[in-house]
Amino acid sequence: MDRLIEQLVTVLKQIETLYEQMLPIIEKEKEAALGPDPQQLMALNGDKQTLIAQLSRLEETRMALTQRIAEDLHMPITKVNLGHLAAAVHAPYDRELGQLHVRLKAVAAKVRRSNEQCQALIQYCLRLVQSRLVFFQHWLGRGVDVYGASGNLNSGAGRGGRLLSGTV
Repeated sequence: MDRLIEQLVTVLKQIETLYEQMLPIIEKEKEAALGPDPQQLMALNGDKQTLIAQLSRLEETRMALTQRIAEDLHMPITKVNLGHLAAAVHAPYDRELGQLHVRLKAVAAKVRRSNEQCQALIQYCLRLVQSRLVFFQHWLGRGVDVYGASGNLNSGAGRGGRLLSGTV
């Protein structure tokens, strides 16, 4: 049992480290979203995806360890979390699991908050670009080609055709 707890602690520390590594990437992602270099944004996204893949593998390991610990403690898997584990194991694991629980909650909340801010910023930038495109399309006097639900092609200013009939 102690070996399983030690393995779980090791995995949880690795998860914590990866979340901490993700925070500066998300901050750089926010800056890159406002900058003129889309390649930097794509590179940061690649770095973030690499960390997410590593987190996914660690999560699978964590789930397997949790299942084995639940069986050893004769607890249903739904009741096994860091709080319950800290209460069910003996020293020094109880204290270490409790501290990990607090730290993981804090870093996960920071990552979630930063990600939400980054998402809002990117959505704002996209809306800004879309509104500028609409403005320039209107200003240049060109309508936007839109296919309606009936299959009609609306090309603006009285032009149009029927897509399904093969004519435009």
